[in-house]
Amino acid sequence: MNRNYESLDDLPRSLRDELPDLAQRTYLATYRRTWNKCRMGGIEEEAELARTAHDAAMLAVRAQFEKNARGQWVYAPVADRIDPGKLEGGTPDDA
Repeated sequence: MNRNYESLDDLPRSLRDELPDLAQRTYLATYRRTWNKCRMGGIEEEAELARTAHDAAMLAVRAQFEKNARGQWVYAPVADRIDPGKLEGGTPDDA
């Protein structure tokens, strides 16, 4: 069912089982915000709203969490996630 979730209990069971509490809260907040903004922007089709909101919510989760070696989502502090070698243009030392 495509809809704007009201609470964590409304999230699909797969997300509730897979994501830790903070990631669920991040997902829910981003999903709701994106759904509402898209709706105000003129998107009417619920399937499109749901796809867009889910994609944005998962991007927000991936910005703060990563899967560990066991496939579990864990919080990833910013300093631990950034690999300077993968940044466009390299590091200042490369100049």
